[in-house]
Amino acid sequence: MKNEKRSAWILQFQEINKLMEDQLEKWKSIEKIRKTYDEFVNILKKLTDLQPDLEKNLDPVQKDQEEKYAQLIEKTFPVANILTVYRSDHNVKKGDRSMVISQSALNKLKKKELLDHAGRMMKTVEKHYPDENKTESELSQYGLTPVMVEDLQTAIHQYEYALKLHKDLLSNRSRSENKSGQFLKVNRKLLEKRLDRLMTVFSSTHPSFYQEYTEIRKSKPL
Repeated sequence: MKNEKRSAWILQFQEINKLMEDQLEKWKSIEKIRKTYDEFVNILKKLTDLQPDLEKNLDPVQKDQEEKYAQLIEKTFPVANILTVYRSDHNVKKGDRSMVISQSALNKLKKKELLDHAGRMMKTVEKHYPDENKTESELSQYGLTPVMVEDLQTAIHQYEYALKLHKDLLSNRSRSENKSGQFLKVNRKLLEKRLDRLMTVFSSTHPSFYQEYTEIRKSKPL
């Protein structure tokens, strides 16, 4: 269910909640109405508690993920090319896997593919910089510096975190949507099968109260 429709149902529930509270003296002595209403209010609270998760704007998180993706490509691009030349010079073939070295090709990699590719670059580079304090290696002759290595490692960690954050937020929203849908179904059933019918007792004793209730119920979200 779309959030707009869900919000419309919750608004109707809240209007019923307000009406019932305002007219408490008229119905509080009727046990079955009281029990049905208490259950209805309890479910309504659960629904409203879930709304912040469902209304949260994930655009900034998505934008940050895209920025971290671009940064990782930027840091991977020169390292991959340097390693390609180095491995060619040293005729390295054992355990070799093709390296994506063009920016256009890197941009075509999907999220996990880019992360895996950058991780392979990092593992290869670390073989040549086994000592964190080492400032020179064979790769230094090709222009690779410890700063470039550190920047690549940072970009990998940042992108990994951005992916996880986005995934966790989407999973949380999905769980909230499922729960909200279940609660919404319960409350609609409580109204349709119980409260709507029980409230007819006021159609003659308190017609204005009953009319207010039915007017709210007529505005059912499509």
